Amino acid sequence: MRLVALGAILVALAAQAAAAPGDLQPSPPEKAVRFEEGKGIAKPVLVKKVAPAYPEDARKEKATGVVVVDATIGTDGKILKAEAVEGSDARLRRAAVDSVRQWEYEPARDASGRPVAVVMRVTVKFRLE
Repeated sequence: MRLVALGAILVALAAQAAAAPGDLQPSPPEKAVRFEEGKGIAKPVLVKKVAPAYPEDARKEKATGVVVVDATIGTDGKILKAEAVEGSDARLRRAAVDSVRQWEYEPARDASGRPVAVVMRVTVKFRLE
Protein backbone atom coordinates (compact mmCIF):
# COMPACT_ATOMS: atom_id res chain seq x y z
CA MET A 1 0.00 0.00 0.00
CA ARG A 2 2.83 2.41 0.86
CA LEU A 3 4.51 1.67 -2.46
CA VAL A 4 1.33 2.59 -4.35
CA ALA A 5 1.03 5.87 -2.41
CA LEU A 6 4.67 6.69 -3.13
CA GLY A 7 4.11 5.94 -6.81
CA ALA A 8 1.10 8.26 -6.88
CA ILE A 9 3.13 11.07 -5.34
CA LEU A 10 5.92 10.63 -7.89
CA VAL A 11 3.41 10.69 -10.75
CA ALA A 12 1.84 13.88 -9.35
CA LEU A 13 5.25 15.56 -9.04
CA ALA A 14 6.18 14.56 -12.59
CA ALA A 15 2.89 15.97 -13.90
CA GLN A 16 3.47 19.24 -12.05
CA ALA A 17 6.97 19.54 -13.51
CA ALA A 18 5.66 18.87 -17.02
CA ALA A 19 2.92 21.48 -16.59
CA ALA A 20 5.33 24.28 -15.67
CA PRO A 21 8.75 23.58 -17.21
CA GLY A 22 9.82 27.23 -17.21
CA ASP A 23 9.49 27.44 -13.46
CA LEU A 24 11.98 24.63 -12.87
CA GLN A 25 14.62 25.39 -15.47
CA PRO A 26 17.44 27.84 -14.75
CA SER A 27 17.53 30.97 -16.86
CA PRO A 28 20.14 30.90 -19.61
CA PRO A 29 23.43 32.70 -18.88
CA GLU A 30 23.83 36.22 -20.19
CA LYS A 31 25.62 36.44 -23.54
CA ALA A 32 28.58 38.77 -23.03
CA VAL A 33 30.48 40.61 -25.75
CA ARG A 34 34.09 41.74 -25.46
CA PHE A 35 34.16 45.44 -24.66
CA GLU A 36 36.10 47.57 -27.15
CA GLU A 37 36.33 51.37 -27.02
CA GLY A 38 34.46 53.08 -29.84
CA LYS A 39 32.42 50.05 -30.90
CA GLY A 40 28.97 51.42 -29.97
CA ILE A 41 28.87 50.24 -26.36
CA ALA A 42 29.32 52.67 -23.47
CA LYS A 43 32.08 51.56 -21.09
CA PRO A 44 31.00 50.15 -17.72
CA VAL A 45 31.73 52.50 -14.82
CA LEU A 46 33.36 51.06 -11.71
CA VAL A 47 31.26 51.95 -8.63
CA LYS A 48 32.69 49.53 -6.04
CA LYS A 49 36.31 48.41 -5.99
CA VAL A 50 37.60 45.99 -3.38
CA ALA A 51 41.38 46.05 -2.91
CA PRO A 52 43.03 42.65 -3.16
CA ALA A 53 44.23 40.94 -0.01
CA TYR A 54 48.00 40.67 -0.38
CA PRO A 55 48.85 37.02 0.31
CA GLU A 56 51.02 36.95 3.45
CA ASP A 57 53.57 34.52 2.02
CA ALA A 58 53.89 36.67 -1.12
CA ARG A 59 54.36 39.76 1.06
CA LYS A 60 57.11 38.04 3.07
CA GLU A 61 58.86 37.08 -0.17
CA LYS A 62 58.38 40.65 -1.44
CA ALA A 63 56.54 39.36 -4.52
CA THR A 64 55.12 42.17 -6.65
CA GLY A 65 53.56 42.36 -10.06
CA VAL A 66 50.60 43.02 -12.25
CA VAL A 67 47.72 40.64 -12.87
CA VAL A 68 45.41 41.08 -15.85
CA VAL A 69 41.88 39.73 -15.35
CA ASP A 70 39.10 39.16 -17.87
CA ALA A 71 35.98 40.23 -15.97
CA THR A 72 32.52 39.39 -17.28
CA ILE A 73 30.18 42.15 -16.15
CA GLY A 74 26.47 41.35 -16.20
CA THR A 75 23.59 43.62 -17.14
CA ASP A 76 23.13 44.33 -13.42
CA GLY A 77 26.76 45.47 -13.10
CA LYS A 78 27.84 42.50 -10.99
CA ILE A 79 30.82 40.31 -11.89
CA LEU A 80 29.61 37.04 -13.41
CA LYS A 81 33.06 35.59 -14.02
CA ALA A 82 36.67 36.61 -13.41
CA GLU A 83 39.68 34.86 -14.89
CA ALA A 84 43.36 35.79 -14.62
CA VAL A 85 44.88 35.90 -18.11
CA GLU A 86 48.30 37.40 -17.28
CA GLY A 87 50.51 37.38 -14.21
CA SER A 88 53.34 35.08 -13.25
CA ASP A 89 52.68 34.54 -9.53
CA ALA A 90 49.80 32.13 -8.86
CA ARG A 91 49.20 33.61 -5.39
CA LEU A 92 48.78 37.11 -6.79
CA ARG A 93 46.58 35.79 -9.60
CA ARG A 94 44.22 34.15 -7.07
CA ALA A 95 44.11 37.29 -4.91
CA ALA A 96 43.37 39.46 -7.96
CA VAL A 97 40.52 37.23 -9.12
CA ASP A 98 39.05 37.08 -5.59
CA SER A 99 39.16 40.87 -5.45
CA VAL A 100 37.67 41.50 -8.90
CA ARG A 101 34.76 39.14 -8.19
CA GLN A 102 33.63 41.65 -5.55
CA TRP A 103 33.73 44.71 -7.82
CA GLU A 104 30.52 46.32 -9.06
CA TYR A 105 29.86 48.47 -12.09
CA GLU A 106 27.28 50.68 -13.65
CA PRO A 107 26.71 48.30 -16.58
CA ALA A 108 27.83 48.85 -20.16
CA ARG A 109 25.03 50.14 -22.39
CA ASP A 110 24.27 49.81 -26.07
CA ALA A 111 23.39 52.76 -28.34
CA SER A 112 19.74 52.66 -27.20
CA GLY A 113 20.73 52.74 -23.52
CA ARG A 114 19.97 49.10 -22.72
CA PRO A 115 22.40 47.35 -20.34
CA VAL A 116 24.72 44.89 -22.07
CA ALA A 117 26.85 42.12 -20.53
CA VAL A 118 30.50 42.56 -21.48
CA VAL A 119 33.89 40.99 -20.95
CA MET A 120 36.44 43.65 -20.02
CA ARG A 121 40.14 43.45 -19.16
CA VAL A 122 41.11 44.95 -15.84
CA THR A 123 44.52 45.31 -14.23
CA VAL A 124 45.31 44.66 -10.57
CA LYS A 125 48.69 45.89 -9.31
CA PHE A 126 50.53 44.42 -6.34
CA ARG A 127 53.18 46.75 -4.86
CA LEU A 128 54.88 46.82 -1.50
CA GLU A 129 55.42 50.23 0.04
